[in-house]
Amino acid sequence: LALGAAMVSHFAVGARLPLLMITTLGGMFAVLTPAVTVMEASDQTGRIVNILGRSLRYGMLLGGPPVLVIAVLARPFIITWVGPEYTDATWVLVIMMMSVLASAATRPCLSVLTGTGHVRVTAVMTALSAILSVSLAVLSVTVLQWGIMGVALATTVALATKNLVAVPP
Repeated sequence: LALGAAMVSHFAVGARLPLLMITTLGGMFAVLTPAVTVMEASDQTGRIVNILGRSLRYGMLLGGPPVLVIAVLARPFIITWVGPEYTDATWVLVIMMMSVLASAATRPCLSVLTGTGHVRVTAVMTALSAILSVSLAVLSVTVLQWGIMGVALATTVALATKNLVAVPP
């Protein structure tokens, strides 16, 4: 409400691709959950660790290069996609691509936690992340006057915090 409908549409342009990539990564690694559940039931901890290690590497291989390319080419991408009137969405795209990187690094861990029945911490951290994201967004827009870049920072900080806390080392 503090940004207005026009700025919300500019934010949505910058946030669209990162959110699609996070959803895609989530779907790719969700397939681990049933396999890990079977391995957990069969007491195959070594296989779970092996799959997790490989999945983390694949996550970074699949998520890392696109994040770097899109971050570097964000401005021309935005201009080509929706036109030069949306260039203020460039920094939203760049900032939110960091969320994709964090997601690529932690999504396999979240799938393994779910597969082994450890969902409480993840669920609580997801709820707290939502509260943190909204709180930081309101602060960044109303007090700090950072506009859509502040909302992007708030979202990225909240997701990164959730991923760092919910996924044990």
